Amino acid sequence: MNAITNLSNIKDFKSDWDGGGKSSGIQEPPVLMRTLVRGFFQITGRIAPAFAAKKAFGFFGTPLVRAKHKRSDALLDSAERAYIQNGNQRLQTYKWGTGSKKLLLLHGWQSRGTALRAFIPSLLDKDFTVYAFDAPAHGESDGNFCTVRLYGEAIASFTKVHTDIDYVISHSLGGAACMYYMAFVNPTVSLKKLVMLAAPESIVKVIKDAGAQMALPPAAFKKFEELCIAHGNGRRLEEYSLARNYRNLSIGEAILFHDKDDAITKVDEVKNIVHGWDRATLYMTEGYGHYRIVKNPDVIQKIADFMD
Repeated sequence: MNAITNLSNIKDFKSDWDGGGKSSGIQEPPVLMRTLVRGFFQITGRIAPAFAAKKAFGFFGTPLVRAKHKRSDALLDSAERAYIQNGNQRLQTYKWGTGSKKLLLLHGWQSRGTALRAFIPSLLDKDFTVYAFDAPAHGESDGNFCTVRLYGEAIASFTKVHTDIDYVISHSLGGAACMYYMAFVNPTVSLKKLVMLAAPESIVKVIKDAGAQMALPPAAFKKFEELCIAHGNGRRLEEYSLARNYRNLSIGEAILFHDKDDAITKVDEVKNIVHGWDRATLYMTEGYGHYRIVKNPDVIQKIADFMD
């Protein structure tokens, strides 16, 4: 069944919660690569935990691929392209339309700003100017390393140039980066409306999952966590929780979409994000997984209606 399965606020959805979610068949790194990576960290993590942790942190924040378009289309061709400065990096930016309302698209891991262009036509019809950019180490932007913190700081660089962003549509890592930006980089900023698709609730879980995927032994994993904390300017990992932060941010209204078949950010995570967040509404889909949800016509239409 490929349709929106619930259109009610999370408060009305609790009794129907099944906590399920099966694999969506999302592509993973080749088996040989996974085997070699796990073997490397299992061995070095026991012999030299600090060295293994440093290598693991580098691997964790390095996209394995840069998303590219195999072919062009009218929306790609119509984008107004420019670069903005982000520290010593250049970020590729995109702009569509000249509407009075300003909206920013925030893409996910190993993706790019133009990957969310399916939302653009309906937004242009509603008097929006739509912006996007490639996060550091993604698409056509500079860099080889990206984290929630670095992505959040890139959002800050973008909004220094485009100061009138009132609306955001985010996917996956983009949602976590938006939280970091609003909570830690620019806590005075406000949004009228926010959309989050397949957002990870807990950075703690992301890091634990990464440690398990790399097969880091306990001593190496502890040092890996310490490096993550240091990279985040000493903040405890629990402070990155979307559930903890979003209720305190200046957001007029939000809607969240999550698929029961999402194998990347599991379905039970979204419950924690919206629980107790009165200004948020949850929509559940089934059959789209983590990536195809951003091209779901039903989701696109719901978001267009939300933006009225």
